[in-house]
Amino acid sequence: MTDLFNYIDFKDYLHHYYEEKKKTNYHFSYELLARKAGFNNKGFIFNIIKGTRKLTKSHCYKLSRALGHSKKEAEYFECIVAYAQARNEEERSHFLKQALQIAGSVNPGTRMLGKDQYEYYSTWYHSAIRSLINIYPVKDNYEQLCRRLSPPLTVGQVKKSIQLLERLGLIARGKDGVYRLTEKSIRTSREISQTARNQFHVECAELAKKSIMKDPPDSRHAVSITMGISKKAYDDIVNETQSFINALINRVKNDDNKPERVYQYELLLFPLSTTERTEK
Repeated sequence: MTDLFNYIDFKDYLHHYYEEKKKTNYHFSYELLARKAGFNNKGFIFNIIKGTRKLTKSHCYKLSRALGHSKKEAEYFECIVAYAQARNEEERSHFLKQALQIAGSVNPGTRMLGKDQYEYYSTWYHSAIRSLINIYPVKDNYEQLCRRLSPPLTVGQVKKSIQLLERLGLIARGKDGVYRLTEKSIRTSREISQTARNQFHVECAELAKKSIMKDPPDSRHAVSITMGISKKAYDDIVNETQSFINALINRVKNDDNKPERVYQYELLLFPLSTTERTEK
């Protein structure tokens, strides 16, 4: 049975719910689920999953009833929908916190690792603080750490971030009171939802945009290429990029020089046109 509390991305949940139902009932369809929820539009659920429709509170209530949600499940579902459709970071953080509190109240002490992993990628500065700890001695000097970050953070944000990093085992406090990295590099687990990855990349893209506007050219490097390519060439570029990233990670691991500054490296390859199949 599809466990709603294992999902932060409500579209993933709906898709997997559909697949599970389809295995046991050949006649089950998105149209059938839409009718059961009381939606006149036959393609309503399909359009939600594809991202062409948004859900209101009323839609959430109807859909939860059709999905057979308990009261807690309905509350959680509404929160993750609101999180996905939030207009800014403040709203996203608010609804994410609510959702995690509900999930924790249903199964206290469980899925903590998944929760913490998701929180790590929920905003840009957790990874930045982790990298800065490898450069700058951090004890309880939170205000100094705030000023070293760009853009600067509040003391409260830095404290909570360090608590999260310590809870995840990514940093540890020595006998001298100084935090140190437990591993020089980490990689994103496949268990992290695409929503979390997307949000992290969007925030980093926003930071990159600000850097291009305000930082001097000798402190940042920006390259842009516009090209017409085939699907085969696209796949080759993705594979070659991954090979480059692996080499980059090894280069950083084997760097014996003392780190001086934290950098964020973003590589984006995205379409600027449609295909004939997309148009059809």
